[in-house]
Amino acid sequence: KKQLNPLQEVIEETGSAVRNLESQVSTSLREGERQFVSEDESHTRLGDVKTVTSKLNNDNQERPS
Repeated sequence: KKQLNPLQEVIEETGSAVRNLESQVSTSLREGERQFVSEDESHTRLGDVKTVTSKLNNDNQERPS
């Protein structure tokens, strides 16, 4: 792995933290929605969350350094 400058390190650590948080939020949403809505509706909403966050991740990866 190439040497990262401090800003790149912060960006990578932040991205990792966001992915961990996204995973926790998705799990919490699934647990909460399981009590209130059908699996189909729950899956659709979580799919939207995943789409948005993956687009954000892709934007970060595609930016030139």
